Formats: sequence, structure tokens, C-alpha cells
Amino acid sequence: MAHDFFNDLMRKVFPSRKSAASKGEHLLSEPLKRSESFMEQFLEWMQSPRCDAVLESLREHIQLAREKGFGNRPLQIYESPQSNGFYFNPQLGLADEEFAFVLEHFRALCLSEGYEQKLAERKYTENAQGVRKMDRYYLKPRLDRNLELPLDQLYGNVHLELHFLNEQVSYLKVMAHVYQDSNYKTAGDFEEFCEKLFEADLYRS
Repeated sequence: MAHDFFNDLMRKVFPSRKSAASKGEHLLSEPLKRSESFMEQFLEWMQSPRCDAVLESLREHIQLAREKGFGNRPLQIYESPQSNGFYFNPQLGLADEEFAFVLEHFRALCLSEGYEQKLAERKYTENAQGVRKMDRYYLKPRLDRNLELPLDQLYGNVHLELHFLNEQVSYLKVMAHVYQDSNYKTAGDFEEFCEKLFEADLYRS
């Protein structure tokens, strides 16, 4: 029974392309742009002890999820040969604005690790539960780094998504999708990628 519950939960958070396309009526898509005031607040938060506490909490919860598997916890992980990821919800103790700061931090870390941003989008859909909003970034390894085969895919193509329901945070999701054909080197270890995401030194001199 519990196993079925968590299987259903994972299908909702990590849906197939087919099921994701039928989630609700598309209302609006627009570029995701951060205001100057948001970036000022973000940079202030990144240099605060609170940022350290949040990132350390994420690190601890990911380790717990790996050790204990599925459970009634605010952070869950997803693992398969082609994709790896994790998501966490407000039960972790973050304020809504902190979810946006963490999303922006993950994006900045990816850019510093050799990725380029391919998409920055805010998307609205509507279903029986209400209006859903998704802020997302899609990042791929920079091709100007090395064009010789096999290509270095780093940790795979990265999806960063922050989901809202009726303007309240539902969860933040991180996914890395990897290639397994001979044109690409073996992707970097996802655990190593997570450790980089939880570093707080990027904005500190």
C-alpha cells in the first residue's frame, strides 16, 4: 500500500513526457526574468548564515533519502539509468522566497560548472485544483568547451523547476538526463553534482 502511494507520488513529480503533456490547460508562457530587487535580495541571502543552513539541510536530507529510501520525508530522490534527480517541498522549512533563491543558486552553480542556459521560462496551466505556475531553467553543457568525440556531457542535461499551486510553493525539482550512446563520455556522478549544488561559496570572495 505504502509502495503504491510513493509510486503514484513519483509519477506526479517525475512524469513521463506523455503524461506531462496532459496535465492541464495551458494558459500562458513567458520568459523568466529576475528583477533587480530580486537579485539584490538573492545575493544578500546567499551571503547569509541562513543560506548555509538551508544548503546543509538539503545535503543531509539527500543523504537520508539515499540511506532510507522512500518515506514520509520532505525530500525524495529519483534514480534510473537515463535520469537522476530529487525534489523537496515546503515541509523542509523553507519560506516561499527561499525556494526561488535556491532555484537561482542551482542555476548559477550549473553555469559556473560549464553549462549554458537554453531556456528560462515561467509557465501557467489550469486544472481542477487551480492555477499552477512553473518557473524553470533548462541547461546543457557548453559545446564550445570541446567538440571532439566523444563529447563531454558533464552531468547530463539539467532541468531546474519550481512548481506552485495557486501561488503557493508545491516543490522544487532537479533532474539530470544523460546520454548513453558512443558519441558521449560517461556522465559525471550525480552525487558529485549534488555536492556542487550545495556549495555556498560562489558569491563569496
